[in-house]
Amino acid sequence: MPLYSFDTEYQHIWPSYPTCTTDSNRLIEERRRLEAFVASIDPVQLQILQTLITKISAFHQRTRQHVACPPRVGQQELYPGSGIFLSSVKLSAIHQDSRKDCMRLFHLLFEHFFSEEDLVGAVAFGKHGKVPDGKKILDRKTVDGIISYVLRCSTLDGWTSVESSKLKKACINKCRLRMSQKKKYLNLGVGNCTWMS
Repeated sequence: MPLYSFDTEYQHIWPSYPTCTTDSNRLIEERRRLEAFVASIDPVQLQILQTLITKISAFHQRTRQHVACPPRVGQQELYPGSGIFLSSVKLSAIHQDSRKDCMRLFHLLFEHFFSEEDLVGAVAFGKHGKVPDGKKILDRKTVDGIISYVLRCSTLDGWTSVESSKLKKACINKCRLRMSQKKKYLNLGVGNCTWMS
């Protein structure tokens, strides 16, 4: 009776050494061809192609944005695709007054787009997307647009940085401050009426 042989028993499962060598050689050859192809690419031509792709992408983006947000006479979008507009002169004045302070920029933009009447009985975001009874929610597109614009300016050289959470809290505080001012005014009015009577 022949002795038990591991190689004989499992030779149909494990590939032979020549097979492994062939596969390894094939992978090495494919890698060599890929490296040769990459090395043959002219860096100047690659840069030109990259610039062209960037310009085409920007063109398509502008085209989509113009369809979604048609231009208004004498006004410009706060940023492309935001859908909120103000005059170029006003935006320039806001930037000058902000003195590259992002929180100051936020307050100036917020006060431009929202009047005191807009803030009466308003909440910035609502709790879990729900608006309390007797309240109204500020225009979300405008709020998001202001925050996005300020965050973008925050990344520019020379501007003070600011976090999104701080801007959202400032929105909430704007509404709360207006509400407390209204209550104080009403209380003073009631007191004056009592004194007059």
